[in-house]
Amino acid sequence: SSYTNQTAIIVIALIVSIILAIILQGYKIEIIGEGVKGSSDIPLLNTDNFLTGIKSILVSIVYYIIPAIIVTIVGLAVSYSVGVNELMRYATSLQYASMNPAMANATFNSLPVSFVSNLFTATITLGVIAFILFFIFSIFELTAQGKLAETGSLKEAVGMKTVIAKVGSIGWLKIIAFLIISVIIVTIVLFIGGLLLIIPIIGPIIFALVIVPFVFLYQFYSVGLLYASDE
Repeated sequence: SSYTNQTAIIVIALIVSIILAIILQGYKIEIIGEGVKGSSDIPLLNTDNFLTGIKSILVSIVYYIIPAIIVTIVGLAVSYSVGVNELMRYATSLQYASMNPAMANATFNSLPVSFVSNLFTATITLGVIAFILFFIFSIFELTAQGKLAETGSLKEAVGMKTVIAKVGSIGWLKIIAFLIISVIIVTIVLFIGGLLLIIPIIGPIIFALVIVPFVFLYQFYSVGLLYASDE
């Protein structure tokens, strides 16, 4: 939309982007599958990637919908414990005052100390609960993607009992350590790659054609190796 105001072009670009995103999601499963098999081959894109991508997206929805519902319910309970009417009234006041820093500070300073304290405690509590739930279910989701790559079966991948058993056989500590190390490695690579962006023309090209594909391949191939590591 920053390049054109033609609605048709924007819609077509959006549709193409969605299709490519689904294909990449399926290609991700192909890469995981190579890791599961212990193969060092880089799979080729094929027409099956689109269907596999849809399966992969459905797997993610199934595993993340549970913590999302729980966090939403807890969030509603927290908002009522703080005082939802009072919370909305202050939020509206701050919204109107946001364009005027002096008014915003005055409005914020007028908030009762007990209300701010309760809101802070409730927010931290909700954040901790959300982090724990989504972290645990991200482990299940990651393992389920491995199951999808191994079997190609959506039914197998969404079978919670089978996936939990697989997590246990791999080892919780091993998976957690893998996630932490992966985040560190990807962060370092992207930081170094980000420095290349200051180089005119060639920097962004190297970042797009070397750094991003490396991170993509590393992340999902290593997931496949992790999934197969209990065998």
